[in-house]
Amino acid sequence: NDAFEESRKLGVELLSSTHFGGSYVNVFGSAFSNSIDERINDEFSTPGYSGRLTYAHEFSKNHLFSFGGAFMSQDIGDESVKFNQASESEWVAEKYISVKVKNVDTLQKRNVEALYINNGFSLQGEYATALVDSADGNYAFDAYYMQGSYFIVGNGREYKFGTSTLSKIKPNRGGALEFA
Repeated sequence: NDAFEESRKLGVELLSSTHFGGSYVNVFGSAFSNSIDERINDEFSTPGYSGRLTYAHEFSKNHLFSFGGAFMSQDIGDESVKFNQASESEWVAEKYISVKVKNVDTLQKRNVEALYINNGFSLQGEYATALVDSADGNYAFDAYYMQGSYFIVGNGREYKFGTSTLSKIKPNRGGALEFA
């Protein structure tokens, strides 16, 4: 799904977070335009907006289920859109995908995500699609993953309910060893 990620943009994001019982609901909304680098280079203006909704339920400490969805819409203005995905390994220098679509009017991205954590065990997955409306035709690109892991040594993954994100792995005195 990394091929669909955007570089940093200038904009504003609003977050509304609600907690009731052992459940958490977060609603994110944003509006954005070009990054500072794009503005310095006088690149075309690409205004857009996005939203994300997540729900998480905490059964007990470090035992939870979360799911959510997001969308993004951006006015590209007859410019090009590129999607690139390379290997995440430093030993393999391959590009798995490199696509450029010209004369793009709008770009829309959507995704659904799910996460389950039970102490040292975690399972997560995501499905994403990018819809490109171009003068040359309409294109749809899909991406997905599923990842499971178990921490043999260490505390496992920690979830931040207020922002619907995973925190960095913090090894304990014995370190951390994850089987994924």
